[in-house]
Amino acid sequence: IQQLRQQEEERLKMKEFEFEQSKKEEEARLLKLRNEIRSQKKKVSKERKRIAQQVQKQKRQEDMRRQLEQEREKLNEKKNKLKEKELEKRKIESEAERAQQEMELRIARQKEEQGRFRMQQQDEEDRMLRHHEKIQEIHNAEAE
Repeated sequence: IQQLRQQEEERLKMKEFEFEQSKKEEEARLLKLRNEIRSQKKKVSKERKRIAQQVQKQKRQEDMRRQLEQEREKLNEKKNKLKEKELEKRKIESEAERAQQEMELRIARQKEEQGRFRMQQQDEEDRMLRHHEKIQEIHNAEAE
């Protein structure tokens, strides 16, 4: 009976030992799994950060592209305005030249009529002065 008890105790100790070993192996396996999960979480977090940074970079690039497009449009508008001003300047210069020719013709005719010559000459000089002031204003505007 004592031998049977001893055998039973040894068998129980053996089972307990096997259970403890199994328990340790399971804890080691769980620890390994926890570490793997932690590692995967870190990887996922890093990937999320990388993606967020990439999205921010793309947003910045898109904003810069939009800003450049707006600046290009503004430059085109300014270019068109300058072209319009240049055309207006040419028109005024042409008018001034035509006015100059008309004035010279009038002066030649008015030399024959000495009495009215002085008044008409004064009118024409005033008119030319206005044209030159317009041209000067355009030149000043372009210089600005």
